Amino acid sequence: MKICVVGLGYIGLPTSLLLANAGHTVLGVDINSNIVETLNRNQLTFKEPGLDELFEKAKKNFQPSNIIQSSEVYIIAVPTPLENAIKMANLDAIRNASDAIARVITEGQIVILESTVPPGTSEHLILPILRENGVKNIYFAHCPERAIPGKTLHEMVHNDRIIGALNPESAEKVKTLYSSL
Repeated sequence: MKICVVGLGYIGLPTSLLLANAGHTVLGVDINSNIVETLNRNQLTFKEPGLDELFEKAKKNFQPSNIIQSSEVYIIAVPTPLENAIKMANLDAIRNASDAIARVITEGQIVILESTVPPGTSEHLILPILRENGVKNIYFAHCPERAIPGKTLHEMVHNDRIIGALNPESAEKVKTLYSSL
């Protein structure tokens, strides 16, 4: 399966590498050119137990880039930092990732939101953006990822995942994808 993971930080990069190691073709996208260039030089951007070995194994199926390409699945794993002044999550990266995906998404593709967001973000922000270009038949799920630094890979593989989906078909497709890990 061709998968595009948007955001190559502490959740997006391990997710990309686990999926690539499971045999999927993974395009890891980040707007930060330094991250993409570092990964393309075969160097990691942060330390995490087991990540070096996973990176080595996953290289043949993983390509870092600054540009989103059409894929069967898009996973949004971008930061949503708390805005201290208003005590709310900053959703700019979610909006930007959704806009970029909307430019390449086609009917029948899957979008998974892994970022932590406030209630209503999927229905009121992401889905309307994804449907702006007339694409109506997409599969969508929110599967927020939580991981403790130092145990990220173990938790991503062994922890149960909660999948909130647009419809039963979306839930089944996302369940199948995550089962490959």
